[in-house]
Amino acid sequence: MKNIILIAPPAAGKGTQSKMICEKYNLVHISTGDILREKSKTNVELADLMKKGCLIDDNTMTKLVSERLKEDDCKNGFILDGFPRNINQAQLLSDMNININYVFYLNVDEEILKKRIVGRISCPNCGSVYNEQIDESMPQKTNICDKCGNNLIKREDDNEESFKTRYETYILNTFPLIDFYRNNSNLYEINSTDKMTTFNEICKVLNGEI
Repeated sequence: MKNIILIAPPAAGKGTQSKMICEKYNLVHISTGDILREKSKTNVELADLMKKGCLIDDNTMTKLVSERLKEDDCKNGFILDGFPRNINQAQLLSDMNININYVFYLNVDEEILKKRIVGRISCPNCGSVYNEQIDESMPQKTNICDKCGNNLIKREDDNEESFKTRYETYILNTFPLIDFYRNNSNLYEINSTDKMTTFNEICKVLNGEI
């Protein structure tokens, strides 16, 4: 069984790696964002908090994750993406007595992360994503999608100020998890600069090669 936690700063590729790992090892991807969106469809109070942009308290978030982990499809293994987000959540998760086999810390230089967010542009038609600050991710024609020829757009929150806020929040709340798991379980630090290199290094750990 492979029960995995991914810890990563914003734009480190956590969602991409989760998808690739789940496909290869037939695991369930448990995203707190997905859980909240699904639950908010029937929970008016939760929907209102999300609409206001409020953070969901640790006990509520832990309860939602706990309920999800009890579902049958999690029995063969899962990836927790976005949980735990702080030390308190990690301790609450530990209290559930759920065996976590691997904790991966995806480490990327801050400047690279900033370029990934500030330079990100996407196609509203086909969903393709590009980056105007990273050579290998630029569209062939400026602001034109390579795949469908549609004009590319930039999200309003993909700016330097937004990145700074998100990164500082990560350093304050989530970064301490690295020492927590280094002292309490199997933590593996992986350089996440290149998508495929990162995935191959994760697979080596999961395959028992490291």
